[in-house]
Amino acid sequence: MDAILDGRWVRCTSNPAGVTMTHSADEVGIEFAADGTWYTLTQTDGGPLVRSTAGSLMEQGTWAVISNGTSATGAMAVQINIVYGTAGFLPWLPTFSATPTELSADSESGSVVYVAVP
Repeated sequence: MDAILDGRWVRCTSNPAGVTMTHSADEVGIEFAADGTWYTLTQTDGGPLVRSTAGSLMEQGTWAVISNGTSATGAMAVQINIVYGTAGFLPWLPTFSATPTELSADSESGSVVYVAVP
């Protein structure tokens, strides 16, 4: 599961305003690094995606995939814990689709959809 998340994900424009995994107002995406850290991705005037340098607790942190056993259909049930600097964590329940590679995530904050950056 960790290998599926590794990399950059761009938030779909159809998402409700304000719902992001990072809780950053500037977020256009999120990067999950193989070392267990995540970064808010921002973009200026159609330029390249870059890691945010705002320095807020919501701009980067750590992540971990937690197994919740199996679902009623026998599929592996997991959650992604996003830790926000020293500001606590929020569990997200992911669902993936293959074409395009898409990550849908639900939490108490709402739902958000990301597409993998090739």
